[in-house]
Amino acid sequence: MDKAKENKIGFIDSLRGIAIIGVLIIHCGQVGTNNYPNFFQSIILNGAIGVQLFFVASAFTIFLTYSDRYGKEVNLITNFFTRRFFRIAPMYYLGVIYFLWQDGFGARYWLGDASTISTWNVLANVLFFHSISPYWITSVVPGGWSVAVEVFFYCLVPFLFLRIRNLNQAVTVFLITIGLRMIFQSLLIHNPLITSEHLWKEYLFFYPINQLPVFACGIILYFLIKTRPAEWRVEPIVVFVFCLLLLTQLLTDTAFIFPLHIQFAMAFVLLGYTLSRKEFFLLVNPVTVYIGKISYSMYLVHFAILYWLTRFNYVDFAPSDIPYFNGVNYLLRFSCLASLTILTSTCTYYLIEVPFQNIGKSIVRRREIQHHKVLGLA
Repeated sequence: MDKAKENKIGFIDSLRGIAIIGVLIIHCGQVGTNNYPNFFQSIILNGAIGVQLFFVASAFTIFLTYSDRYGKEVNLITNFFTRRFFRIAPMYYLGVIYFLWQDGFGARYWLGDASTISTWNVLANVLFFHSISPYWITSVVPGGWSVAVEVFFYCLVPFLFLRIRNLNQAVTVFLITIGLRMIFQSLLIHNPLITSEHLWKEYLFFYPINQLPVFACGIILYFLIKTRPAEWRVEPIVVFVFCLLLLTQLLTDTAFIFPLHIQFAMAFVLLGYTLSRKEFFLLVNPVTVYIGKISYSMYLVHFAILYWLTRFNYVDFAPSDIPYFNGVNYLLRFSCLASLTILTSTCTYYLIEVPFQNIGKSIVRRREIQHHKVLGLA
């Protein structure tokens, strides 16, 4: 446990830094002229998997901090949700206000066949239950789907923490989430609940059930790091079921059991464990650590930066009809996006995120002190 605490700030913040860089990579490739060699295009498209790295890091960190406070805080669950609210809500609420101002309430890609942002949509975003509707999940705040999924996971944490006490149970829960995901996907793919085909397809990737195995990977990472290797125990039946599912996927040449985002999540477990043992400077360094610290602000802010770069036509700097100049344009565009996002996010991190997190901590501290006083009087 001490080892986990020791490395938390370094390698976990670096993983978040790598994650947000991936997100910037794909979104930077969605504006301007984009005609790249296939290998470069694949790198850009797979930058989207940065969100799954966020989820793995989040599940690990939450289990780590929840475990540290378990048995020490009287109001553990209330304190947990208080901290989480003041961690994500202030910046997200700013995003709701800003993007409604920027984009208005009218039709857009993420509304599918709906013509306007409804009052219920806005309210769902304010209350963080916007994951329940394809029309709500990411139409108000760009990328808001990941925040909705994250909050869904938060709601499960108190239950999961009490029932997942070792590596074997963590792997078992991973397999359960794989099965649950397969059942829901099978039902929902063939029984769409809305008429917009493209929006339904997007929703079936975004919605929480499809992402649960990714969070389960983060819990597995927690037990790999918390538990000494000599104490690792996974029951043969659990390994057998995993092997059976993996062989079925390989033999049938399908990605239905372990789709790409879950494959990446499993790889991130190996990466996270490796970095917890040795922080390779290539990935864990002052730059990635700092970017990781401000990554939540960067996630929300970079959409606005891209909007204004596009609005003022700062997305293509060299003639796009000349070979290889598209690559030059992309690198220049990414440099502008990254530098402006880091600069703006540094401001929002210190002016919004940190102060509100401190408010949350203060509320928790006062609540705990008050309770101990009551017990003392008793």
